[in-house]
Amino acid sequence: MILVAVAVPVSSYYLRQRRKSKPPTFGYQSVSDTRFANSRMKSSIQAVFIHAGWRTGSTYLWNKFRNNSNFMAFCEPFHEKLSTATEKQLCELTSSSWPSGHPPIADPYQREFLPLIRLYGVEGFHTDFVTDNYFVTSSDSDAQFDYLQKLISLARYHGKVPAFKCCRTLGRSPWFKRRFPHLINIVLIRNPISQWTSMLQVMQTLQNNYFSAMNCMILGRARSEHAKRIATRLGIPTFSEKDYRKRYSSYVHFAAQQSERKNFHIFLYLYVLSYVAALPNANLVVDIDLLSNDQTAQKQTNRILEELSGASIDLSDASISDHRSSHAAKLLKSFQDEVANECFKILEEYEELKKPIKLFSSDRLPPSILSYLSQNIGLK
Repeated sequence: MILVAVAVPVSSYYLRQRRKSKPPTFGYQSVSDTRFANSRMKSSIQAVFIHAGWRTGSTYLWNKFRNNSNFMAFCEPFHEKLSTATEKQLCELTSSSWPSGHPPIADPYQREFLPLIRLYGVEGFHTDFVTDNYFVTSSDSDAQFDYLQKLISLARYHGKVPAFKCCRTLGRSPWFKRRFPHLINIVLIRNPISQWTSMLQVMQTLQNNYFSAMNCMILGRARSEHAKRIATRLGIPTFSEKDYRKRYSSYVHFAAQQSERKNFHIFLYLYVLSYVAALPNANLVVDIDLLSNDQTAQKQTNRILEELSGASIDLSDASISDHRSSHAAKLLKSFQDEVANECFKILEEYEELKKPIKLFSSDRLPPSILSYLSQNIGLK
């Protein structure tokens, strides 16, 4: 999700609350740290976490949990804007305030964070969480753990099961499994050509290169040896400004200097490395393309989600565009196969690519990330 500076009317709810000098809580109370410990919720499920990439249908799936009264669903807990956001800014950001392509969503995306907003910024949030920790799996990352635990406790205080979706966590899913052993990890995957094409369309509409810059920053700031080697091979620098905004600006400038071929190349490497990390740690892997076109897959996924979470989640209206025949995708074709095969040759050393994918929601899906890429990109 992108937060963009778009002037939109402030909701009448917000204005009424502001006149009373109270923040808009949308039904959630602001609670102190001492009250977090007195959770009324008793459940063996620690939380549900949807790990996904940008433009993969994750907002659709997250909103399904939000609309279920059993859950308190947090959207993008590692979004960089949470370090500086005010109550007013969170209230203004909705599915209709920018060209999101998301289904209609009743309330602001991040209303659940309102009880934790200070004068500005969410309590406990650090910008290291955004990209620097993306591939950090062995470190305890106590600050990151404490922040998520605070959100989990907030949900439990309100008698809800916490659910999260984030487009910045695929690479660190092993950390989630280790630090939150009772967490339900859902990994969402989309055909990389459709995903990249959707990213391009949004960047063109907004006239920015947000996704490309973020891809570069994740690899450029990576702490894992695999990701560092890939960043070096691709010539992605490690900008080290202390201020997050300055670092981000440096990567915006770097990405803007790269060709479309190079930015696609960077995206594809990050895509592969992310899913190599995420898939072995998933309780459920959902292929959004298959879910959008196969009623059997929808029913199977509904059943598995209910078995895992105890909640009824109806995915019968799943629908995501297939961009593989779009004009933008056809332009990619001129270098798609070359880039994909180069990527494959470099990644041959990764045995994880050949490991079976467990718990896909349909038997029709391929047995490994390598075969998935072979079918969807044309690796040879």
